[in-house]
Amino acid sequence: MSYSLSFSKAVLVVIFVADKMRQGQFEFLSAAKISEVLNIPKPTLVKILQSLSAEGIIETKEGKMGGVRLMKDPQKISVLDILNAVEKGNPSFTPPTTSWRRGNAPTSPKSP
Repeated sequence: MSYSLSFSKAVLVVIFVADKMRQGQFEFLSAAKISEVLNIPKPTLVKILQSLSAEGIIETKEGKMGGVRLMKDPQKISVLDILNAVEKGNPSFTPPTTSWRRGNAPTSPKSP
């Protein structure tokens, strides 16, 4: 099982934003600045930010004073939270079927 490069970049984004908060910068950080500092192409960063925002990890604000900031205390954000946000819909990361959760092994179709 492997994860996407976007996941690794998303972890960097969350750490970067959390570090800025630790330094006392509680206002929004511009996406352009994040893209520049972390060397993440803007289209890739936008997709990552959308995923993180949809899961409630970050909030975004448009406009001149807009940007990105964390919605949660950084200590309450797990790597699993970020993985779930970025890899949502990836079949490699979907929970097993109910039959597996009950301990029943799937059966193969019988040959005619």
